[in-house]
Amino acid sequence: QDFYSDKTKNTMIELGFSGPSNNDVKGMICYSLIGDILTKNSNSRLNEVLKQYNSSAGFASEKIGCRPQDPTVLFCNADTNEKDCEKVLQEIFNQIYSITTNQDYDLEALKKVKLLNLSFVYENSHMLNSMIGNGLLNGNLDSVTNYANILQSITKDDLADFAKKYLDLNRVVVTVTHPEQKENSSVVSFTGRN
Repeated sequence: QDFYSDKTKNTMIELGFSGPSNNDVKGMICYSLIGDILTKNSNSRLNEVLKQYNSSAGFASEKIGCRPQDPTVLFCNADTNEKDCEKVLQEIFNQIYSITTNQDYDLEALKKVKLLNLSFVYENSHMLNSMIGNGLLNGNLDSVTNYANILQSITKDDLADFAKKYLDLNRVVVTVTHPEQKENSSVVSFTGRN
């Protein structure tokens, strides 16, 4: 869906996917690892290719229901200029798809960073209380008591399987917000990967 707004100077791209259930700890860890592979820093896969367009992307998730079995929404977003919008969108699609085919990344290094971050959570009462509260709300305390073991069990094949199941480019919702439309500008349209 394309929108036009006089409130933006950039073209904003948002992709939405139906994600795993709120209480799927392994699924959410897989999603977080994929986000790290693609966008954690400027040298991550997706952000590296988006540099040529002076753009970058990010991943996020959001609960859409309160029950543990309710699905999450998975997001990928990027800002770019109007001229490069379609190229940026294609690069996002290509890099998301690459998770299913290209396992050239250091999963063990990513896991070490996650474990280091987990140690910071355990040392901060606010973050620890938030983690426990989310575990209780989601009906699965594995996110608190078993996170490290679940993280260590994840393989590159698990990430590829997650991407195939939840980051299905034929079932994505794409929203592009353009600056106010000017005469002779083109509308971006992308139908997915066949």
